[in-house]
Amino acid sequence: MLALEEFESSTRLSPMGLSINLSTETDMVDPTTLFEASTALAETVSKLGILEAVKKKLASQPDVAATKLAGALAELQKTFLAFDAEVVPYLAIYLERGEERQDLTETVRYELKRQYRKDVNLLYSLEGGAALVRASAARGHCGRIGNIYDVYLNPWFKKVVHLNESERAALKDLFDRLRFGDNEIVLLIERSAMWLGNSAREVLDHVENGDLNLANDTIASARKQILPVRKSLSDALNRIRKLEADFIEISGVV
Repeated sequence: MLALEEFESSTRLSPMGLSINLSTETDMVDPTTLFEASTALAETVSKLGILEAVKKKLASQPDVAATKLAGALAELQKTFLAFDAEVVPYLAIYLERGEERQDLTETVRYELKRQYRKDVNLLYSLEGGAALVRASAARGHCGRIGNIYDVYLNPWFKKVVHLNESERAALKDLFDRLRFGDNEIVLLIERSAMWLGNSAREVLDHVENGDLNLANDTIASARKQILPVRKSLSDALNRIRKLEADFIEISGVV
């Protein structure tokens, strides 16, 4: 079984020996803030409607830039999938040492101990801000989307004679929202990563106090808290995948 160290009030040592700051000044992210961020994301995703509205006009004057547009949508997918890859392993945790389960075979108890060590190590990683560090990669995706718009998409949109100025302006507004590092997508993912670290910290506190039931209850509560955010991201991902497929089809006409 993983041996848990004695901890000072201001720091915690991870199993790897890394010192993790537990200052009370760390920003806390509550479910309400997460819901507000997911609502802002939904507003940005709604602007994808302009692509759905004009895709027939774009298809009437196909260009190799359609491939780049599909690529920009793929960049968005990477961001959403990376977020889910962080959250799902945490939500799947159920802490059980297995030592007191006399009804289990030695093999099963060994597997429970092994999984327990793995889960606690994951909690240390999340508490230490690993998810927040990886979430910062979303800024890189947004920057690439902006470059794709400047170099390929904007020139294409200007050439499509059936597009009116209002539609071109709406397209510009969409990509302006996507390109900047502080847009709603990055905001939601970074706040969610902070929430994940705070939640993992709370679970670890219960683990160190020997209360695995309360630790598991905390994770169960977290599933409910993050559900609206995950639904918002799932809806966005489905919409983006459909658009990506449409523009891959358009690119094949060129």
